Amino acid sequence: MTLAQTPAARAQLPAINELVVISPDLQDNRFLMQNAPPQAAVLRLCQEQNGLAAIWQRLAALPPIHRIHLVTPSRGEGLQLGSVLLRYDTVPNYASALCQWRSRLAPKAEILIYNDQAARTEAGKLLIDILHYLTGAAIAVCTTLPNTLAPTGKWELDCVTQILQPELTFSPAVVTQTRASKNISNYGEIN
Repeated sequence: MTLAQTPAARAQLPAINELVVISPDLQDNRFLMQNAPPQAAVLRLCQEQNGLAAIWQRLAALPPIHRIHLVTPSRGEGLQLGSVLLRYDTVPNYASALCQWRSRLAPKAEILIYNDQAARTEAGKLLIDILHYLTGAAIAVCTTLPNTLAPTGKWELDCVTQILQPELTFSPAVVTQTRASKNISNYGEIN
């Protein structure tokens, strides 16, 4: 039995209530994975896998999740989740998979999307509304690049489906460091 498996060690670990999903296309995905908060399980998608199915598998193995963080590259009005490009016009193909998420989300769950282009257009906003309808979660999307000029350096989650108080998964220091060090210097762009 390892230390993490002992009852005393498990009691000291924070309860997992968030899931951070990170695209492998982001330049600094490993840094973001290492700096996820302790209450979050982390899922790094693979480019060739169905990201929606991978997220469902991870959700099924976790207790009910209060918050999902999707950190994905910009793909116009869509979300690149592994091999799946989720857009308003492709979401009907994935509706049943997204509806499954609802059963693994806690009441008043939130999905926070870190992608500066996903909700900039009417088509992108429609996708966000459909995600809200299918998953039952409140959705908040960052529509601008991280503001590293601000003393706290943060993503602004400025497109929301309902009133909520989203909490970012990465500390302001992590956001500032990733932009300042050029690790994800062009947030949302792929390698």
